[in-house]
Amino acid sequence: MKLLLKQQQRILLGKSDVAGWGAFIKNPVHKNDYLGEYTGELISHKEADKRGKIYDRANSSFLFDLNDQFVLDAYRKGDKLKFANHSSSPNCYAKVMMVAGDHRVGIYAREHIEASAELFYDYRYGPDQAPAWARRPEGAKKDEASGSHRRAHKVA
Repeated sequence: MKLLLKQQQRILLGKSDVAGWGAFIKNPVHKNDYLGEYTGELISHKEADKRGKIYDRANSSFLFDLNDQFVLDAYRKGDKLKFANHSSSPNCYAKVMMVAGDHRVGIYAREHIEASAELFYDYRYGPDQAPAWARRPEGAKKDEASGSHRRAHKVA
């Protein structure tokens, strides 16, 4: 219901210690709290493949596999949650739901998150699927990978 009513948490944008820009939560949240919606332009997989090649050359991408027919491209039409970086031990998770007949992507807290913390979720890349720019760089903090949203199997 919060997704439908657009009752989301305040998300801040800032420089990430992991990769480029990051999404940060303004206020503390509890486990399973709704943070916001991952939004973007609804495109076909064929179009996503074309755009993905262009985005990969720029070392960033904001493509999210929605289902077997469509992909969300947040590059131009996304909000601040598109800057949540990848982690294999994330503090958030994505959940694809049917809302009023449309597929929508909600981002939720996997655990209690303190104010000003950076938000991460698992992009669910398959083996050897992550582009080179999205793999964990040498000396990266914790278990984070660099890069933005490349087309991965992010369907929750």
